[in-house]
Amino acid sequence: MTEEQARDAVRWVSDSQGIKHDALVQAAGFIGHPDAPNVTLNEAIEHYGGDPINFTLYMVMLCGGLVATVGDADPDWLKQFDLPA
Repeated sequence: MTEEQARDAVRWVSDSQGIKHDALVQAAGFIGHPDAPNVTLNEAIEHYGGDPINFTLYMVMLCGGLVATVGDADPDWLKQFDLPA
């Protein structure tokens, strides 16, 4: 994942879903966004109110943004990140 791809995904989610850019960037460090703070998983969860479900929601939205912008809108693109069985 390149920094530009991470930026594109954040921009897509922000534009298409009306989510504030800054709220997304906090989680986008985990996909390589260059403007995201360097935080641990626990610190990121704390930013979203200490609720792991809220953090997960942002990560799911970013996955959707990546599929839309990098994966040519093909959800199977995500399979390359599946963990081996």
